[in-house]
Amino acid sequence: MNPITEQIMNDIEKDKLIAFNEDRVMFEAVKKYLLVYLSQGVATPGKPLVGNVNYALQLAWDRQGGVMSDAGKVVAFTPRTDAELGADLRALARGVNIIESGFKELADVKRPEVVKVDDVNPAN
Repeated sequence: MNPITEQIMNDIEKDKLIAFNEDRVMFEAVKKYLLVYLSQGVATPGKPLVGNVNYALQLAWDRQGGVMSDAGKVVAFTPRTDAELGADLRALARGVNIIESGFKELADVKRPEVVKVDDVNPAN
């Protein structure tokens, strides 16, 4: 476990993280769920998310989508200038990187190895 995890998690939380990590289907499902909303990647049931496909093109093509306003109109979050597009792309790339890095670190969370007394050489 990395030092930050040791500092911010109590024993119950560590056990839950370990159990989450050991359930590879749950692990990949949560990762896919988070990344598909962040990156608008290609998601296929039963397969790992391809998170680095199409999110930049969606912004550039004005197909990012939007939310409904109180008046019932779609309010798009499409950048208006090249500078805004660049800032949005940088933010999206950073977000994908953060999620991927977090899940990579989380994948390393394991139960501590227990060394049996019989396995220890008392002569040393």
